[in-house]
Amino acid sequence: MAKHFLVSLQHIRAGYIQTLVTSCFSHKDVMHLLANMFTLYFFWNRGFSGKLVYFLYICGGLAGNLASLAEEYYRIASSIKNPWARDVAIRRSPPALGASGSVNASVIFNILVSPQSTVLLYGIVPVPALLFGGLWIYYDIAGAMGGQQSPGPSGHFIGYTAHLGGATTGALTYLAYRRGLLRFVTR
Repeated sequence: MAKHFLVSLQHIRAGYIQTLVTSCFSHKDVMHLLANMFTLYFFWNRGFSGKLVYFLYICGGLAGNLASLAEEYYRIASSIKNPWARDVAIRRSPPALGASGSVNASVIFNILVSPQSTVLLYGIVPVPALLFGGLWIYYDIAGAMGGQQSPGPSGHFIGYTAHLGGATTGALTYLAYRRGLLRFVTR
């Protein structure tokens, strides 16, 4: 599991490139998995093809992981000038896992497709989808600007940059869809 389903700078350096995708299928615990799958299920527009779901899941997760790794590398490279100490920091960089980038790609894509729809926050409070999406992105931008070194409510670290990488994938996919560049989008 640690070798093939966690992504980190050290894993990429060691040649485990597949972890850029496989880490999207691993989760810290059952609650982490359920939260991601619950969100994916309720934000998915059933009028679109399964191929689009796979595309957004894989590409959103890949973009999220690349964004997170780039942020981690930049943080290390900009704060540690000694090459030996930088190498040690890269080897000790924390691994990441989860489908947050994948899920964010789908959430943002679907909010952009139906901005006038209503989202039930916590299954109760009705919120316009566009407002919800804006708050969703704001939360991740604020978190990323504050650094990824603070644990979330469940005690594990939140990959805000990975969320933003996935959200960017969702937005770019939406733009391609609007321009008619994606043929597999609709059923």
